Amino acid sequence: LHGANRLASNSLLECVVLGRTCALDIEEQPERSEPQLPVWDESQVENADEQVVIAHNWDELRLLMWNYVGIVRTTKRLQRALDRIKLLRSEIDDYYGSFRVNRDLLESGLDKHITVFMGILDNRDNSLRYSVAGHHPLPVLYRQGKAAPIPLARSSFPIGLFGGAAFFDEQLTLDPDFALILFSDGILESLKQGDMQAKEDYLCEVVEGCKGEFACLKERLVLNKSANVPDDIAVMSVTYAS
Repeated sequence: LHGANRLASNSLLECVVLGRTCALDIEEQPERSEPQLPVWDESQVENADEQVVIAHNWDELRLLMWNYVGIVRTTKRLQRALDRIKLLRSEIDDYYGSFRVNRDLLESGLDKHITVFMGILDNRDNSLRYSVAGHHPLPVLYRQGKAAPIPLARSSFPIGLFGGAAFFDEQLTLDPDFALILFSDGILESLKQGDMQAKEDYLCEVVEGCKGEFACLKERLVLNKSANVPDDIAVMSVTYAS
């Protein structure tokens, strides 16, 4: 399929064609009687008190699919991904058999969530109050001639992922002549560095070299309408010059 087996605007037609092919194949299969399933027995399980395990498994699965099963693939990477997925499946099966089933474990609503960076800039004292809900990459802050990911003591889950998620406020005082550069995650797919950390380091390097200037960033990152990129890219620059 187009787009490394992902559903996107360019692959919707392929999705329709594949869906019809699957439907025709299903119609040709002989009818089967439904198996009789035993009543669910939860007499030997308990309430899950470590929901972080589920969240961690989801994060790990997304990251390994991003790094190993992306648009550019190798047999070695695919094999590593398959080996790790088998291990994850074993861990999840064990968790499923030991704890009482709940909405999180059944992945209820996991396809309806968004990552967010939200910030409020107060020009009276030049302060920024912000919160991060699973957004990646972190915004890059340029100040005093250096660029680095915005300081973050605690991050939360994407909005809509878990009903009981807590969101945390951070606050910092911005230096004169600062620049805050925000990227959508599509920027990561356009970079050629080998791993996620190298891509994040490169973004900081570009922001620092350009001193946060948007025109320079656009040129260094080759952000133009003719660029062939695998995902939508959004870049926003917030600057203040005294």
